[in-house]
Amino acid sequence: MSRATFIRTYKELEEAAKEEGLSLFDLEQSLDENSKKKMQLCRLMRNYIQHENDVAFVATTDAQEDFLKRLCMDLRRRGGVCKDQMISLTKRGICTPDDTLYDIAGIMKKKNVQLIYVVNNNQVMGYVSKGMISDLFYSGITKTTKLKGNYCPLYPIKTLDENDPLPTERDLYFITRGKNKKIIGVLGETL
Repeated sequence: MSRATFIRTYKELEEAAKEEGLSLFDLEQSLDENSKKKMQLCRLMRNYIQHENDVAFVATTDAQEDFLKRLCMDLRRRGGVCKDQMISLTKRGICTPDDTLYDIAGIMKKKNVQLIYVVNNNQVMGYVSKGMISDLFYSGITKTTKLKGNYCPLYPIKTLDENDPLPTERDLYFITRGKNKKIIGVLGETL
């Protein structure tokens, strides 16, 4: 690992601690004895790298970066993880491109929602709202017309794992589970 990567990771930990209202010294004091020693070493190395001209004297390792990243992740998880605040897609309502507009209107009524997501092969293709359905009916589209992706806006997809810390950036995220990244929910919905 490069010294620049070490410094960047250390700064990320510092920011995560600040978000929790902690200084790195407070964090260090809350750790078990072994982790406390590792944190002290990382702090000394960071100070030496930042303030001395003889940076070749200090070698950083992947193990140190992993340790700092783990601490950072643990701190961010204190605020909760994605699955704690997501809305399940099954609760929210989903449809496929093969559903008819009549089917979609029925799902919306049954789930009592204003919009549902279009999902195909575990990929969110877009969404359909009640207003869009009404507009399509008024434009002469029949209720047996299949969606087929032609009538819904496409989403730029941002995904997070269900066990990831809650994001700090406000946006729409689709929450995934497991190795196959199955979409299970939505977080930060503003539509």
